[in-house]
Amino acid sequence: MSKLQVEVLDSKIGMPALQVAIDDKKMMLHSKYNPVQEAERFIDSLRDKIEEVDHILFYGIGLGYHVKYFSAAYPEKLISAYEPIEQIATISLREFAITEFPKDKLSHYIVEDTQHPVAQNMELLSELIHQKMLLVVLPVYERLFSKQTNEFRKTLKSFLMTKGSNILAASLFSKRWTINALMNLPGTFKHENIIIHKKKFFKNKPVILVSAGPSLDEELGNLRTIKERGLAYIFAVGSAAKALVQNNIYPDAMCTYDPQPHNHSVFKEIYEQRITDIPMIYGTTVGFETLQFYQGPKLYFVTSQDQITPQFHKGKIPVISDAPTIALIMLQIFHALEVKKVYLVGQNLAFKKNRYYSKEVKRFDYEKNEFTNSSIQNQDLINSFEVEDVHGGKVMTNDSLNRMRLDIEMYIDFANMDVINTTNSGVAIKGANYQPLKQVIENELTEKVVVDGWWKSLIPAGLNELNQAFKKRYEKEFVRFIQSDKELENFLDDCKQSLLSVAENQIKHKIEYLDKLFQQYQRNVFFQTTISPITKLAFEKLNAEKEIMSKIVSCKEKVKRAIEVYGTYFTNCRAIYRDIAPIISKLIVCKIEGQQEKKIYGCISGVFHYIGNWKKKHYMIEKDTKSNINISNSEVITRDENAQIAFRFTGTTLKIFGLVYSTKPSKIQVIIDNKVNIITVKSNYRNNKYEFFINKNLFEVNDLEDKMHEVLITFLSDNLTFVFEGIEIGCKSRAYHMNEVITVDELQIGKKIRCHYEADYDVVGEFTRLGEESSIFIPIEASPYPNGDFYFIMVDYINGKKKLIADRNVQSNISWESLQKNNKGLVGVYATKINLLNGGFSCNSDNLISNDWDKYVLNSNEDFNIGIISSWCSNNNFSSMKERYKYITIRGNFYFLDEKVNVPSYYGVTPSINKASHIGFRPMLLIE
Repeated sequence: MSKLQVEVLDSKIGMPALQVAIDDKKMMLHSKYNPVQEAERFIDSLRDKIEEVDHILFYGIGLGYHVKYFSAAYPEKLISAYEPIEQIATISLREFAITEFPKDKLSHYIVEDTQHPVAQNMELLSELIHQKMLLVVLPVYERLFSKQTNEFRKTLKSFLMTKGSNILAASLFSKRWTINALMNLPGTFKHENIIIHKKKFFKNKPVILVSAGPSLDEELGNLRTIKERGLAYIFAVGSAAKALVQNNIYPDAMCTYDPQPHNHSVFKEIYEQRITDIPMIYGTTVGFETLQFYQGPKLYFVTSQDQITPQFHKGKIPVISDAPTIALIMLQIFHALEVKKVYLVGQNLAFKKNRYYSKEVKRFDYEKNEFTNSSIQNQDLINSFEVEDVHGGKVMTNDSLNRMRLDIEMYIDFANMDVINTTNSGVAIKGANYQPLKQVIENELTEKVVVDGWWKSLIPAGLNELNQAFKKRYEKEFVRFIQSDKELENFLDDCKQSLLSVAENQIKHKIEYLDKLFQQYQRNVFFQTTISPITKLAFEKLNAEKEIMSKIVSCKEKVKRAIEVYGTYFTNCRAIYRDIAPIISKLIVCKIEGQQEKKIYGCISGVFHYIGNWKKKHYMIEKDTKSNINISNSEVITRDENAQIAFRFTGTTLKIFGLVYSTKPSKIQVIIDNKVNIITVKSNYRNNKYEFFINKNLFEVNDLEDKMHEVLITFLSDNLTFVFEGIEIGCKSRAYHMNEVITVDELQIGKKIRCHYEADYDVVGEFTRLGEESSIFIPIEASPYPNGDFYFIMVDYINGKKKLIADRNVQSNISWESLQKNNKGLVGVYATKINLLNGGFSCNSDNLISNDWDKYVLNSNEDFNIGIISSWCSNNNFSSMKERYKYITIRGNFYFLDEKVNVPSYYGVTPSINKASHIGFRPMLLIE
């Protein structure tokens, strides 16, 4: 290492100047004659570049003459200073009284030393990613410290690129992380935490972490031995679970955390085979579709991207740091479980024999636009290079795989874990010595350690772990958030209106009050846990803009910029609110509460008879064509005076929920058993900023006689918009449609009867309990695993038999081919065959008017929920000999796929093997 000496000399004008000696070779850091003038000329030469940016990062400060001049010449610019030489920084601060170095005007003053290396210092400059920045290097540093200067440039560039990549990932996934955490929350409280509840099974026990690298194929025999003898717990990550199952090796657990909607497809072969005895360990932010498709046992862990679950949990809960690979996630879990040793299998992190994955894995090739085998693709070879393998040779990898290796090495070192890499021809992983798996079995895995059925729940369902106090606070803050936002919006509008007339001395007060309102806004628990994590990037941009605003001299310009900057941020938050709010109010609150003390019937459940002009609005909350499940929501709206809702119910209590939007208080009449109640309702917000709320209780009665009641709701005011949300009754009560009957003998045309349906994925299930209320209703967008009620509506008499058609699609993600295997009917005394509707053979065919769909569904006054998804029909239009499948008629609506095609009369054809969320099974039957 070179010897460095720094000396302070007097310049010709009497100001100090630094002289640096490196290995006795001396050089001036500043001009010997006039260091002040030299600094001014240097800054003036950069004038054009400076004008284009907001933030200047000075590298190489010396005594700071150029920084001092810059701060005086450009008071509106942000300044950060980085001094790589500790000795120079010490002298600079010592000479402060003379040089007047403006340290107090800097956003950051960073000194590099052994305790604060360059990589660590980068984190202090993270806001630069959101600002227009110019790096200014003092020219003499380029000559004296060229290696250090180049290293800084390289590190800064890499940091900003990585930061940008992380920001991109956060912007892509942040909304998904939160939506997934919310959607998974009710189920999470029914499952056990892998760390809290199962640690005793894994502590001081060996575990095998199986990844889907190309070397996995060589170890299948060894893994079978380990599994059969119970020598270690086998955890499969990613596609490794599929590879093992295809070879008849069931891992002790399969692990997943990917938030993307198509993550469930990794386990497609497993749930299609209806395998339900492999426990799934999932991160709480995993794509919620994954948990809906897989019906086997589940255990969870909380990821750091989930700000919701830990708050709803009564006690302290372990949190696993988010990571770019599931293998690293599992290493953290193993560390928390205090396992004895981890053995890596199939962790190649490199290419092998022209393959990227194990041979069982199929990959999507974006160039070919199709699924192919596990071979290397052209995109894999971008930025590929050689690294050392476990045998001391060379193997090809790429940037993505290599970053995973570095992350794993860093964690192994940090956690001081005992890890063995058994991956033949994989990359060498520092801290994980190589040892063949066969040798591990012979020398280390010598006795059974696996406890059969370890995953079985030993505690009651997890509602006893729910933090009820936080849940109540969360619901209250959810409503208050709108009020806070409205107050901020009004304040910003007022500032904008008064900007031209407001006095300068009032502007400071307005900015201070804006900060106060914003702090109140940020303290909202709903905002902190739900909105803030999604808008993290926008918040970082807001803070970066606030730094720039602090340099604006004109008070009016400062307020004008504040209105723009804060307004943009709040608009962003409102957009997130509109997406998240219905998930909370319609889907989550009721489910997490359970139904022990109440029953809730939503507006589209089927029990309500709507009279007058009502419009059913069905919309997507979360839409992704790569996913087979979407989050949707519905509401029923009227703008007509005298529009009505009728229904019946048994029990003693009733609550009616809805929203009224009007310029004045509105009157609603509720008649229960001929007793008239008139209620006056104040208007709610209704504009493009606020769309959804927690159910608002419009009417409540608690002292009715315990019998059947008839209810008629009438809207008496004009110029209103009423959104009906549903009702709540007691847990032992039941609601009925006005035309509902409970026996087949009572059925007439136009009458409906309740039925229960339960099925597994892609298989026709059981129709039972005709006339009974068995459970909640099947959602009108259907489900791949239905287990609920629906209505059969009688539409005709055919040869003395009653013809019934379901009021909804009862099952999605089921192919026409699977429906043809149906030999099921109604269970019980009404044994009969379930059929599909005839939908016609062509949209121009004359027989369209005589087919079941057009005759009974499209031209009916009954509510068949046809504006949601399409229905399979019985018509085989034509066959493709080349593709070896048939093309089948589908009728209804392609709302999920293309919002432009949103007509209930939609006619189309699709392959008989198709399984998708936008095509469903609508049963029809003839019954004596």
